[in-house]
Amino acid sequence: MATLTYDKFRRDSEELVRKCSSSEQKFRTEESDQRIFLKFEQTLVDEVDDDECDEHEFNIENNINSETKMEEEDENITSDLQDTDENSTNSRPSRLITAEYQVHYCESYEVPLLLARYYSSSGNLLLVDHIYKLLKMNAANIGIDDISISPHPVDDSPWLKVHPCRTSEIMSTILPKSDD
Repeated sequence: MATLTYDKFRRDSEELVRKCSSSEQKFRTEESDQRIFLKFEQTLVDEVDDDECDEHEFNIENNINSETKMEEEDENITSDLQDTDENSTNSRPSRLITAEYQVHYCESYEVPLLLARYYSSSGNLLLVDHIYKLLKMNAANIGIDDISISPHPVDDSPWLKVHPCRTSEIMSTILPKSDD
């Protein structure tokens, strides 16, 4: 695995932000403890089965599964529903999910480190199994060490961490295929 210095990571991150400034992919750099990192957010549409939506979320504040808030969440999901095209045959409700990605410099491996988290409009994190379904990832092809829950390097909150050795391979299964 090729390594890079923090200075090169910083320059490459700033260049990526400049190159993407005119595209829909809005990366930005942020700084914490005098260390720069990349950040990108996007909204995803999650098709929801009415009877399974709450079991896919984890409430961080109370450190409990959000099943205890089912009635409240059912009302929130109704407000999150996407208008469907009148001609659409898809009658399944959907809700908006925020996907937040950060790329930090990993000093131990001297490579970029990809972190991600996915949460509903109520702020509850999605459970890992549901994230795999949302991203159409085959969990059978991903080892236990490939994606893990790890503390964020700045605030210690729980994030999904993609192991640096597997980032390219895992991202290629998630990202849309390019015509290039």
